[in-house]
Amino acid sequence: MVGLGAGYALMESALEALRSLGFTPARLWALAGNERAVNFYRRQGWNLTGIQKIEKLPSGVELIELEMTRAL
Repeated sequence: MVGLGAGYALMESALEALRSLGFTPARLWALAGNERAVNFYRRQGWNLTGIQKIEKLPSGVELIELEMTRAL
């Protein structure tokens, strides 16, 4: 279900855990083309860095990932 706040609550819990461990800033990777995820992260204060990486799966499929960071 979308729009119930579960993703936001999970994100806040994860960020609090990272803060308690002394991490700052935080970094995550989102799949290129997954605009729904990228937009969700942006609403939570994450920013694209412009760094990309390619992950090659055993099947030969290549996934492009976009780096995002956020201050904690």
